[in-house]
Amino acid sequence: QIWLDEMECETDCSLKFGNLNISEISKNFCRINLNTEFTDIDLNFIKESNYNADIFYNKDATISYPLNIDNYDLKINDENDLKKHAFYKTGQGDALPKLRISAIQKCFISIREK
Repeated sequence: QIWLDEMECETDCSLKFGNLNISEISKNFCRINLNTEFTDIDLNFIKESNYNADIFYNKDATISYPLNIDNYDLKINDENDLKKHAFYKTGQGDALPKLRISAIQKCFISIREK
C-alpha cells in the first residue's frame, strides 16, 4: 500500500497489486501518470482543480468519478472487448494539467473532490 498525504506537482508510477491513496492533490499539480495492474486507486483533488483526465481501464474495473461529473462532459468509449477509455476536463483550455491512468486489470478507481 502507498499512502500519500499530499501531492504538489507530479507523479509517475507503475504499480502491480495493492493500493495507491493520495489524500490531497494540490490544485496546482502538473501531471499524474499511473500505470497499474490489480491496484486500487483513490485520488482526492482540491475542488478548484482544473485538469484533463484520460483513463484507460479494464471493463471489469469499478470506477467512481467526482460527484459533479455531469459538468465535465464525461465520455466513455469501448476500446475493445477488454478495455474502456474515459475522458473529461474540469476546466477550459488545452494546456491543463494531465491525469492519465492506465489500469489494465480489474481494480477499483475512485476520483473525488474535497
